[in-house]
Amino acid sequence: MGRGNRKIDDCREQSGVESDFEWFQWLAERIMESDEGKKPQPAHIAYKDWQPPNQ
Repeated sequence: MGRGNRKIDDCREQSGVESDFEWFQWLAERIMESDEGKKPQPAHIAYKDWQPPNQ
């Protein structure tokens, strides 16, 4: 996985359960794949004009 995987590995080592946090790892890998080659824009800039919907 790369960056951040050490924390998951540490938790698995402490618990002794290889499947601990597998969904978090899977999700992180999918996010990294979808962001590959893109320059992410900080949320405070991307959504600076956001307004809540009228209720």
